[in-house]
Amino acid sequence: MKVYIETYGCWLSKGESNISRTIIEENGGSLVDSIFEADVVVIHTCAVRGDTERKMISRIRELADICKAGNKKLVITGCLVNVRPATISRIAPIASLVEPGYLDEIWKVIMSPEKKIIVRKYEWRRCRFPAYKKGICYIAPIQSGCLGNCAFCIEPIARGRLHSYPPDIIIEEIFKAVRKGAKEIYLTGQDVICYGLDRNTTLPELIEKILRKVEGEYFIRIGMLEPSLTANFIDELIDVMKDERIYKYLHLPLQAGSDKILKLMNRKYSVEEYICLVEKIRKNIPAITIATDIIVGFPGETEDDFKRTVAVLKKVKPDKTHIARYTIRPFTAAANMKQVPESVKKRRSKILSEIAARIAYERNLRHLGKIEKVLINSIGHDSCFMGRTFNYKPVIIPVKPRLEIGYIGFFKIQSVTPIYLKAL
Repeated sequence: MKVYIETYGCWLSKGESNISRTIIEENGGSLVDSIFEADVVVIHTCAVRGDTERKMISRIRELADICKAGNKKLVITGCLVNVRPATISRIAPIASLVEPGYLDEIWKVIMSPEKKIIVRKYEWRRCRFPAYKKGICYIAPIQSGCLGNCAFCIEPIARGRLHSYPPDIIIEEIFKAVRKGAKEIYLTGQDVICYGLDRNTTLPELIEKILRKVEGEYFIRIGMLEPSLTANFIDELIDVMKDERIYKYLHLPLQAGSDKILKLMNRKYSVEEYICLVEKIRKNIPAITIATDIIVGFPGETEDDFKRTVAVLKKVKPDKTHIARYTIRPFTAAANMKQVPESVKKRRSKILSEIAARIAYERNLRHLGKIEKVLINSIGHDSCFMGRTFNYKPVIIPVKPRLEIGYIGFFKIQSVTPIYLKAL
């Protein structure tokens, strides 16, 4: 059975796509790079934003037409399956649907002569973890779901509540990956700071066990962390992050700089608590890279609320800021609130983007002229290498003899932009 897979969305989606690949190959299926060579087409979908959903629907319609014309089976999984099962079935009536928690069933669905619909069960039936195949990056999807209920977020519908993999399975697969050549380990999930709270353990405990049991030269990148839960475990997290095998990088979404808007969003922290959290992290790990997210134009956001967000952004000075205009997601509390006009969102987004770029440039200037330890992890544009510093800053490196993907060495930073560093 020849299977073609397309994957969209976050690192968790990519990790789950690798689970599909592992299951397919373990059952004797073969993965192909062309849809026209395949007997079966699998698409891992994303549903995080309205514009993303529209792109997914358009692509599903295209795949359905291709599969119908070529007599191929179509299997759809990922976040959109639980969000829009009726819509998907309407535009792709031939498709089987598998929600993320039932991904272990994907081979049975592929081989079934009948269409299968497995949606909105919200049970955790997964026990498979992705097997390492090749390359230097190993994605470890350690958990799914979360403990929050943010007013803007569709993920409780897409994935349900928290489910964590057993620590022993995670550690065993990371051990195998490092032994076979992996240099980067991405601990990913919907909200990794809540890892293990359904298993009487914690993220810092998991990381400590990985560091103790997995020897070798590798770097762990910690995924997105919800700030209020992170504050509960910050001392333990700082302790494990002092190990040189942990990228000095944390992704802490702010979302808004107004306490009023944070409350409307049903976020569980105040602006001051967020600022104190970042200050504590930077005091203990001065060179850390802080990434954040901000939603512009959330329902109820006034000009004063927006100005507060601008002020907080300037105070916190994140190394990287992802700015998104609010989009309505179905089944969420914010969908029923009074909406901010699109023209206002666009203007505010432009202002914030310009400020964020200036801050990122200023933060990157700290590396100018310094010699940095870099892991080369990919080929970039114009045949240059791409790498990461110890604090996960992207670096462009000219191609030179003896350099290759997986090489770890020291490079002098000769110039910077808001997005990356450039080495000699």
